[in-house]
Amino acid sequence: MSKLQKARDLEAMIRASFNAADSDKSGFLERAEMAPFLSGTPAGSGLDSASVEKLITANLAEFDTDGDGKLDFDEFVSSASAGVCCLLAAVMMSPLSSHTTTRNVHLPFS
Repeated sequence: MSKLQKARDLEAMIRASFNAADSDKSGFLERAEMAPFLSGTPAGSGLDSASVEKLITANLAEFDTDGDGKLDFDEFVSSASAGVCCLLAAVMMSPLSSHTTTRNVHLPFS
């Protein structure tokens, strides 16, 4: 597979993950949309709601560049590309996500 195809596949996977998390289809990931994915994944399993909220707050502080309290797609891509945000992994591995084929994808930035 060519590097260009891998990049396209990665972009499609990130877009699908974002769309799966964006339950109200607003084009943004609001705090309320992040919590169900984080708490139902290995990244958030065993965490109480206060800890999940702290994780969300930390991710928003790092990647919400316009300060609107939510992530747009570009901010989500930045968070995924940085490899420190749990949102992409959470969405990909979430039992709530219909996009489960990404579970075995090895990301170049992880």
